Amino acid sequence: MSKFRPALVPWFYFSLALGTGVLLGFSGRHSLIGIPISILIVLATLLRNPDLLFLLLFILIGYYRIQPEVRFRTLLEGKDEAKVHGKFRIYNESLLRVEGAGLFLRTSLPGFQQGSLVEIEGSYRKEFNAVLPSRVAFIKKSSSPFDIIHNRINLDLFQIFGSYEEGLLIKALLTGDRKGLSKKIVEDFRKAGAAHVLAISGLHIGFLFLFVSTFLMFLLRKRLFAEVLAVLVISIYALSLGPLAPCIRALIFIILVVLSSWTGRRILAANIWGISSVVTLIFWPSFIKDPSFLFSYLSIFSYIYVKDFLGMETKGPSIVRKIQGYVITVTAPLFFTFSLQARFFYRISFLGLISNLLFVPMVFLLIFEAFLALALFESGLSLWQPFRNCAVFITKNLLHLAELLGSLPGNSVEVQPTMLLFAFHLLSIILFTFFFLKSFKKVRSTEVYYEGLHRKGQQRN
Repeated sequence: MSKFRPALVPWFYFSLALGTGVLLGFSGRHSLIGIPISILIVLATLLRNPDLLFLLLFILIGYYRIQPEVRFRTLLEGKDEAKVHGKFRIYNESLLRVEGAGLFLRTSLPGFQQGSLVEIEGSYRKEFNAVLPSRVAFIKKSSSPFDIIHNRINLDLFQIFGSYEEGLLIKALLTGDRKGLSKKIVEDFRKAGAAHVLAISGLHIGFLFLFVSTFLMFLLRKRLFAEVLAVLVISIYALSLGPLAPCIRALIFIILVVLSSWTGRRILAANIWGISSVVTLIFWPSFIKDPSFLFSYLSIFSYIYVKDFLGMETKGPSIVRKIQGYVITVTAPLFFTFSLQARFFYRISFLGLISNLLFVPMVFLLIFEAFLALALFESGLSLWQPFRNCAVFITKNLLHLAELLGSLPGNSVEVQPTMLLFAFHLLSIILFTFFFLKSFKKVRSTEVYYEGLHRKGQQRN
């Protein structure tokens, strides 16, 4: 719990303040912003602690940073089924960025390259914050180097793996583009408790960094140069994927961890989490309601909460500690995000403990083989074909495994995202924390007591 002191992890509290400001701005009730401002000013005065005013600053930054998005949505209020006509940039075939503004709408336009500028006529659907196009006119390609890299990767993946189910799944795992996947495949992974592997996340970025840094360290024999080049490679890759919250989070995490290693200064995990979320919300404040942002950050927070706040540690022989670590790694995110599963998917899966043990190693091997095939194909070497065949073989087994686990009876349950469910979820976290800390205190006092007896026995001897 000591690792959560404000003096040690100020960025964690700055991120909470920034998120509070964004949510207050999103609510559209301008009078609400006065409540936290008044509370912080009173506390800063009574406690004689001007540092609390930094929290006030981040609340105001979040509140005013989201205002362009709020004004844009206000213009669309009551405009359900209204006609839309304008110029947009397309990202991941599912996001439209309003030209000249950092505002996004959802859509479905398969076949267009990343960053393409198009003119769209269609209708706006308020329920999904989406545009249903009736006419699309291509204007020009993107000149951004990141978009060009993204399009080149897509083309290479199509030439290597084709457009069958296996190729579409590999494309989804490497670029985050799931438009080609059938609803059955997505539902199978969701029921199997492995839907997170379909989204580009820290898992993929971390695997790529590990692969590239290890390979370059083997070639260069210098850790610093290898890590610098690896960070450069994953930065280009992550930015080429478009505005994906988990990728941005993972990239910032890796950069901060590597900087910590270079400088020899240890950065607490809660600070890294806070800096990452602050950067993300300042540049993309609308992510605060994006499922991928919420799942990604809440899952990472669950690890930090269990390890740093509760102080939960693994004990025993090496194999026992590994099993305990795996159970904590899997159960903590499931426990912290089950109300989010209900909110966005109307379903809660109970197979996470088993499916992660099976899917994560297979996805790691698949990404390794697919990236090797991609790199060798791009370099013009014919050695890419064995790696391509291996990646397709792993993908087929992934699809079969997802179908098998997804068909098991009782693999998941359908739930309705009610306020009662959210209240129960919050109460369960509070009660778990209370009883864990209480039992931990008793165990610790017992250990201290027996350690004292042991020292007294040694002194007598």
